[in-house]
Parts: sequence; structure tokens; C-alpha cells
Amino acid sequence: TAWKTKVLLVGGTCNKPDSNDFGGCSPGVSTPARVFVVSMSKYGCSVTNPDAECYLDYDRVWMHDNPQGDRNGGFITTASSDDSFALLGQGGCEIYKYNGDTYELSFSLASDANEDPRSMMSRYAGFAAGYNPKLGGMLAAGRRTEWDEPTRDSNGDYIGINKIIYEEADDDYKVWTLPGSVSGVPYGSTSSYHMQSTGFAFADINGDGVDDLLEATYLKDIQREDGYTFPQMIHFFNADGEVYESLKVMETENLDAGRSVTTGQLFGNSELPDVIFATHEGTVNFFANMGLDDEDGNWLGLEKRYSLKVGTLDCPIRDMAVTTLFEADDRYFAGVVCAVTCNYIHEKGDNHIYYVEIEKKRQEETQNTTVEQNTKPAEATGVLPLPPPRIQEEST
Repeated sequence: TAWKTKVLLVGGTCNKPDSNDFGGCSPGVSTPARVFVVSMSKYGCSVTNPDAECYLDYDRVWMHDNPQGDRNGGFITTASSDDSFALLGQGGCEIYKYNGDTYELSFSLASDANEDPRSMMSRYAGFAAGYNPKLGGMLAAGRRTEWDEPTRDSNGDYIGINKIIYEEADDDYKVWTLPGSVSGVPYGSTSSYHMQSTGFAFADINGDGVDDLLEATYLKDIQREDGYTFPQMIHFFNADGEVYESLKVMETENLDAGRSVTTGQLFGNSELPDVIFATHEGTVNFFANMGLDDEDGNWLGLEKRYSLKVGTLDCPIRDMAVTTLFEADDRYFAGVVCAVTCNYIHEKGDNHIYYVEIEKKRQEETQNTTVEQNTKPAEATGVLPLPPPRIQEEST
């Protein structure tokens, strides 16, 4: 018996004529994105049997015929398709739909050309897919403006750089710009450039049934200023697809910057997803979602649990994901997979899986006993007065 899933591999553009054991690339050449159907035997390797041989089979079902230097992407749901994906990069933002045989282009949004000569390239980078009751399936696209100076509209407000894209009807897409005061906010003492949204995630954080947008903010180290941190944010959406409030979950320290964000079930304090932010220099920050108050249904916020060091300045974390690694009647493993990418391809680096084992009985007890004891806001940094779940590290 095998599990099958589709996997999207986004492409990229080679910048350095270097090579390693797996081959090399020529500067300026773009690698095409590909979609594979991957089959894995349930008798192969797993978190409970790491020494077993892995059994994987894969078939390519699509390849980009005009690669333009992709940066990010993922599978999405639209109004007319449950099998679509988005590609973000130098080619802007493209959406492809499955037509029963292969994937074909359904939507394309070009990235505006950068103006400052120091800006390397114009592209979209940050990506997340979510759902809103009014908009339906939607995606967030974060644009890299690099050194370009923020501009204002006729009212003097900063013009946003990041987009929300959704399909209203078959192949009829709408693009909404997130306000510049909300996402991609101007940075520093002179507001000379936008904070870059390199990481997005959608999830219902406050339990109102509507996906909210989490944002990791970043700038190159040469652009950072003493005394100006990078807020890692949650933007709360209402059922009409509008941001009504934003929350600063944490700020980076020591001239570090944010890089990625993800959500998922880790600590079991509530049914709402926990939140994980990672910085550019490899610090992973874990926040437990305290859920809703039993009496009035108000959201109790987040509580910081752990900060773990994974990457380095030369080998930063590029992406993360929370996944269920193993589940049985009495045991549950939840994992945070951290993808570490080095700046030079001869440095292979180490990808990491941090996983938490939570006994289901203790998880149920935690949900029943901690809500009344903990009503701290999102900036709270304490640890619950309960035995914490074990966190173990496995390098791969």
C-alpha cells in the first residue's frame, strides 16, 4: 500500500558558477518548475522507524516551458478548481489549473520593474494560500522591492506592495493591494524602503472561522539600522476579506530580521493553531495558541514557549512547515520541518526536524486546566506552569 501526493518544485535562477556533488549551474540560467506525483510505501522510513529504507516513486506530470526564475509557490484552491498552483518569482505571479491532462496557465500578474539601480531584480517572493467566506480561495503575494523608495498616493498614504489574489469566477481573477500601513511597511529612520515580506501564512488564529494572515518581515543586513527592529505580524481578516486589526507577535533582536512563518498543532493547549516564526539568522520561536475563553469566547492570545537555534548567517532558514509525523491511540508526534539553505552550494548545511511528542491524555488535561490560569497577551514570554512536552532535535 502506498500514499500518493502531488509535489511542486519551484525553479530558480543560478547566480554563481559553482558546483557540488549533485552538479552545477551556469549564471543566468533559470531552472524550470515541475510537478510530480510521489508515491511512498507505508512500510518505509518514518519518525518511528528512522532506520528503515525509504520507498519513493515519482512521475513528472508538468514542467514549466518558459522558466523565468521562480522564487516561491504552492498548491491553491480557486473558485473553479481544487487542483491549481501558484508560482511567484521574476515572472511575477502565475496561477496554473489542472485540465484533466496537465496544468495550463490561468492567470498572470507581472511584477513592476524596480527603479533603484541597486535593486537586483523585480520579483514576487512571499506566498501563502488561504480561504475567506467572501473571497473564497485566495493567495498572498509579497513583492521584493529591495532598495526602491516607498511612494505615496494623492492622500499622502504609502502605497502597498503586497497583493491578495482570488478568483471571482472561472478565470476571472481580482487583485487587491494590502495597504502600505498594514503590510510591507516602510522601514527605518527615513522610511527609505519597504520591509520585505519574505514569509506569509494563512490560518484562523483567533477562532472566528476566518483565515488570518501571518507575515514575516525582512531586509538585507546592509539595510538594517540600530534601534529599528522587524515586527513579525498577524493581520486579522473579517468575513468580508478586510483587515480590521494587526498584532505584533514579536520583534527581532540584534539587527536580525524575520524570514519565515508557519502554523499548526504542536502544544495542544487549544484546537487553534500554534504559531512559529523563524529569523534570518536561524532562531525558531514557538508560540502556543491559548484558545478561547470558556465563558465569553474571547481569544486568549499566544504565549511564547521556546526559542531554538537552527541556521546561521551563511545558512539561514528559508522555509518551515508543521506536520503530523505519527499518530496512534496513545501517542502523537507533531513536527516542525526547517529547510536550511546555504549561500554557497558547496556548503550543504543541515535541514532540521524538531518534533514534539504529546501524550493524548496529557493533551486533553492541558486543554481543560490551563485556560483560566493563562490570559497573557501575545507578547507574553512565560512558560505554562505545567510540565512542558519534550522537544527533541533530529538533523537530516
